[in-house]
Amino acid sequence: MTDYPCLAHIDIAALITAAGGNPWHIDDSLQCGDAASISDLSRAFIAAGACTAQTYREFEQAQTRFRASWNHRNGENPINDSVEVQRATTDLMVQRDHLPAIGAVLSGIAADLAEAQRFSGSTIRTLNGQLEYIDALVGQALIHDHDIADLENSSV
Repeated sequence: MTDYPCLAHIDIAALITAAGGNPWHIDDSLQCGDAASISDLSRAFIAAGACTAQTYREFEQAQTRFRASWNHRNGENPINDSVEVQRATTDLMVQRDHLPAIGAVLSGIAADLAEAQRFSGSTIRTLNGQLEYIDALVGQALIHDHDIADLENSSV
């Protein structure tokens, strides 16, 4: 999708070699990123975090109700003290804390990508315009040199 400028006098390949890199290729690569999809993913993580937080609150309420209702024998809580319940509690707590944070980071990445795409596209358009202008100046200089050479040859 590279959109090289149309140049008559400047060799793009030589220019890329002299520059040490291909700005059009870099822009193409950057423009392939999908900031909207990253933003959608961010919203999904934030929503999942909200759901997990709600689930955690409901889970805590159920545990509290169970503790209040359980007739303790030997001080044990066979359900609340079980390995599965402890693991679920830990997992829900981790998800509740991390999912919104992941969503926030993804939102920042989406914004950074969109800004970089806009800046890169603008910079490439400016570069193309400047190269076309310089190429036109080179063309004018070549015509001028050719005219001077013709004058010199005709007066001999």
